[in-house]
Amino acid sequence: MANGIHGFFFKTPLESTFLAWQIQEIFKDQIYAPFLVGKSDLTILDIGAFYGNASYYFSPFAKIIYAFEPTAESFEVLNLQLDFNEIKNVKAYQVAIANTDGEATFFRQATNKTMNSLTPANPNLQDTEIVKTIRLDTFFKQEGIEHVDLMKLDVEGSEYDIICGDGFANVADKIDIVTGEIHSWAGRHPNQLKDAFKNNGFTFEIIPSEAQIFVAERIK
Repeated sequence: MANGIHGFFFKTPLESTFLAWQIQEIFKDQIYAPFLVGKSDLTILDIGAFYGNASYYFSPFAKIIYAFEPTAESFEVLNLQLDFNEIKNVKAYQVAIANTDGEATFFRQATNKTMNSLTPANPNLQDTEIVKTIRLDTFFKQEGIEHVDLMKLDVEGSEYDIICGDGFANVADKIDIVTGEIHSWAGRHPNQLKDAFKNNGFTFEIIPSEAQIFVAERIK
């Protein structure tokens, strides 16, 4: 970064990144603003960080952001964006949050890179990549995390496996707010997500928007 210049980065072709849609959702529609405005020194998980646009937006409000992006291509762009913009409070991990610690097949779509996913139900899959995986409870223990203010979850259909799994249940009491997108094409009943949150002590609601955005807040 020089003379106050900031930049957003992407891998071509541009249309496959849906960059304009992301910028509108994060910066114009400000879907995350209600959880951040007026706050500081937050601990945030950015699960499904992609190129780091949400982490960029979260940065002024955060003490630390843990950003997860499993694919090699997207992780390269994420790190370039963090370095160029001199964002120092983001720790990036080339790993997918999942139900198991180890490795898994990650499915990629060339025409829409935002739809890369661990979920084989993902439509129009064109390629695969083996990625590292880690459970939420394993990661919390690894990093010594005792409290998370906000967990952003955009994992293209894997939200059901994560929230309904033991990895989340074991650390749910350490998380205040979870917000993310529901992907109906995953073939899972939306009540699975709602019930899992309620069973772990959260409220749950759908926020009106073009995407199916949910917000779950831990009952204190």
